[in-house]
Amino acid sequence: MPESPQRHPIPIVTQYASPDLIAAFAYEGRPKGDDPNWADSGAPDREAYAHWAGRWCGMACLRMALFARDGHAPTLWELLQGALKFDAYQEREDGTVGGLFYRQFADYAAEVHQLPAEVITNLTPDRLRAELDAGHLVITSVHKEIRRPDRPAPGRGGHLVLVTGHHDGTVAFRNPSGHTPEAVTANLPEDVFDTFASHRGIALHIGAKATGSRLIAVLGEMRELGDDAVEGHRAVGQDAAEHGIDVLLAIGGDLAKQLALAAGAAGVPEVAICADNPTATAYLESILRLGDRVLVKGANSGQHWQIAQALTGQNITSH
Repeated sequence: MPESPQRHPIPIVTQYASPDLIAAFAYEGRPKGDDPNWADSGAPDREAYAHWAGRWCGMACLRMALFARDGHAPTLWELLQGALKFDAYQEREDGTVGGLFYRQFADYAAEVHQLPAEVITNLTPDRLRAELDAGHLVITSVHKEIRRPDRPAPGRGGHLVLVTGHHDGTVAFRNPSGHTPEAVTANLPEDVFDTFASHRGIALHIGAKATGSRLIAVLGEMRELGDDAVEGHRAVGQDAAEHGIDVLLAIGGDLAKQLALAAGAAGVPEVAICADNPTATAYLESILRLGDRVLVKGANSGQHWQIAQALTGQNITSH
């Protein structure tokens, strides 16, 4: 088993500002806006708190993970505002909310908090144990009634908990909507936990911040520069080094070579040249690792958007 990264203690973070009132909110119909400690969430007013308190279990999980890594974390409201910018939640015209959307959340965690996050769509018990053994924390989708495990599971998924470890067939996790101390910091037999789980989740690589993600620039030739083309491409290579690019991939012929040579001479650690988009895509797929950030840029005539489309699986066109 690999050595686990050093962690700070994981504090209890519930999605409600008053943990002692969760049972009343969940089972007695008490309005969430009645929470006397609502301001501790960072929300601007009671109405905003009441709207989100039942929905931001994912932000509570993220906050615990950041505490585990850094010893401190933004408020739930601050985390929510960041997630909204990435469309990890989507507010609808009828007042309902869609999300948490895993891929957008993973992008948010990586880009804003430098926390590599891997979406897992087949989170079997074996895979969950493997992620935990690797030192990761795992946000896992379960039914909210996992807080009352003595009752049969009424379904799977819909609520997020932070799984922190396993031992001798038992799963340890933090439940942001646990209504008792035992439900917040919980331990369940693996087979019981699995009856509530949807087998979807997000692995948080909290030990990855020390090495950091790489900045990868994928740059095509700019043939419209005319007589200044050679010097222009050399200048771009030099700028890449000044901006901390870790890997530079130049696409094309002689001008791409000038760009790559200038980048290497200026200090970019890894430089490569590919003749065309398919070759560049194959090269990137062979070197990319979790947490890398990739910029794809070039003239429209190079159609380098095809590379981004191939890597992301999303429909992308040039602008």
